Amino acid sequence: MTKPEAQRHLAVDEPIINSPWTEPQYHWLYEKDTGLPSKQPGRRSAHYYFRARRRLDTGQTKLFAEEEMVELELVNKIRDQVRKWREGGYKNASHVTKQLLRHWNTPDREKKLFFCQLEAAETIIWLNEIHKPGQRGITIPKR
Repeated sequence: MTKPEAQRHLAVDEPIINSPWTEPQYHWLYEKDTGLPSKQPGRRSAHYYFRARRRLDTGQTKLFAEEEMVELELVNKIRDQVRKWREGGYKNASHVTKQLLRHWNTPDREKKLFFCQLEAAETIIWLNEIHKPGQRGITIPKR
């Protein structure tokens, strides 16, 4: 059931603009001053919004009006390195790991993984098998 135009509260009618099977190619950017969305090329950086005080505003167009964006720099650096590693054919991964990654990436696989699932597995593998501490300007904090 579709809501009449006057009752819609979304800033975009079709918010899904990427395939679940591939790395995101576009993202929505909401203009800070107007709250209006524009479709932008490329993957959105990893970040979150922080709002210091409560607001009573409603509606999607006012979501970011008084919020501060905090970029997750480490996540973005790791994403970039994992993407380069993937595009390079998983260089320096063990034979068994490469077999597993080939299996997960088989185009005719019955239950294909979503890109986010595959990227999560790739990231864990990259952090454990490929990345060396302090390499490529990425230092993973110990807990």
